[in-house]
Amino acid sequence: VTGPEGSVLMESDGDGMTITDGDQTFETGTSAELPEDFPADLPRPDGNLISASRLASGEGVTFILSYEGDAEALSEVYESLTTDLVAAGFESSFEMSDANGMSAQLTDGTTSVTFSGAVDGETSSWQYLVAPAAP
Repeated sequence: VTGPEGSVLMESDGDGMTITDGDQTFETGTSAELPEDFPADLPRPDGNLISASRLASGEGVTFILSYEGDAEALSEVYESLTTDLVAAGFESSFEMSDANGMSAQLTDGTTSVTFSGAVDGETSSWQYLVAPAAP
């Protein structure tokens, strides 16, 4: 698609869709993959990755990953991820959890990570946002 602001590339493989607009990408479907430049040393949640976005701005690159799994998986993923992030040098600035969901924000001074998830019946979904830390 080409418009006055430039071109946007949309591709579908039958299992999902990828939209690319310059440095911005969004991928969704059963074939969603981690963006190539996602920090390799950063802990990330286990689960079925259903969408991945990469957004570039003057402040740096932000990644938004969305996952799904069964209801019991959410608390296990949350505990494992927050433990791994603390072990990697991140400090928690916010945590909240109850029977229906959980959320946490951690930073290492350079990178900010936000995890949030919710349970809906027998399934759960969670998002993982990785962004440059606010100065």
